[in-house]
Amino acid sequence: MESRIKVLNVCINDWANFSYNNAMSLRSIGIESRAIKMVKHRFGYEEQAEVVGDLEMLRMIKNSDVVQFVHGDIKLFEKLLPFLEGKKISVIYTGTSYRNKPEEHNQIFNLIVDVSFTDQCEFMNLGAKNLNYIATAIDIDKFNNNITRPEPILRVRHYPSDSSIKGTEEIVDMMEEICGRNDANWFDFYWCKGLVSHQEQIQRMSDCDIYIELFKPELNGKPYGVHGVTAFEAAALGCVVITQNIYPEVYKKAYGDHPLHLANTEESFRDIVYNLVNWTSIDDVYEMKKKSRQWIIDKHSFEATGKYLLDIWKRYL
Repeated sequence: MESRIKVLNVCINDWANFSYNNAMSLRSIGIESRAIKMVKHRFGYEEQAEVVGDLEMLRMIKNSDVVQFVHGDIKLFEKLLPFLEGKKISVIYTGTSYRNKPEEHNQIFNLIVDVSFTDQCEFMNLGAKNLNYIATAIDIDKFNNNITRPEPILRVRHYPSDSSIKGTEEIVDMMEEICGRNDANWFDFYWCKGLVSHQEQIQRMSDCDIYIELFKPELNGKPYGVHGVTAFEAAALGCVVITQNIYPEVYKKAYGDHPLHLANTEESFRDIVYNLVNWTSIDDVYEMKKKSRQWIIDKHSFEATGKYLLDIWKRYL
């Protein structure tokens, strides 16, 4: 596969800025790549994929060698299918549409695509063609690297982008129970489900020691419970991250070890929080915070993600 290829990421909505960051990861290793979409993101990312109309999208596809359908939108794929002749095709499945109807997506995409990706570990055995796991890419330079030593009273935070899919009700109930234990050290737990801009979200996450991202093993009757983009962003800020992954072997096979604290049951959630606030020294928490950020630099920065993606493409494109 030649490094002079032109890559175009296309989608309707770019959830969590995934497509844009994926394109930037390729650009960081010298590949000409762009991300375009049809709808501007409601979180107001400072940098995001360019919003274009149909004609501009078709023009850009014509001038590209590889087209990636990020988020796996069926309607967009079917609309653009007549214009994809001679192109290498990749699809990245990221969320609810594929989770609810994997067979329909496979029937449509598998006939055409050369390679598939997902950032959802629970999708790995649902039948997508040439499927590989890929985590989000993080622009590490945009995340404050001033990791401070925690104060004796640890700051624990939870700021869900959507409380219904992050398990906020369950998280708050368990945290209130832990706060009420007579043998638990006092700590500062605060949560808020108000919608803010991405920049404000990053700012408020940076002011904590421990960030709780997710506790939701099931969503709409389907397996869920896999860490999202926010977990990686919190780690980049130097937070100790409590989250979930009901298929941890998928991440480990692709990337190896990680510093995330995975709470896949209510019992393990309580144990993790209790041990962090009660039995872990401030010095150890400080080391955990530094390891979180270093993990992102080593495995999920733009450059690391670009190299990871290119290595997989070489097998299929």
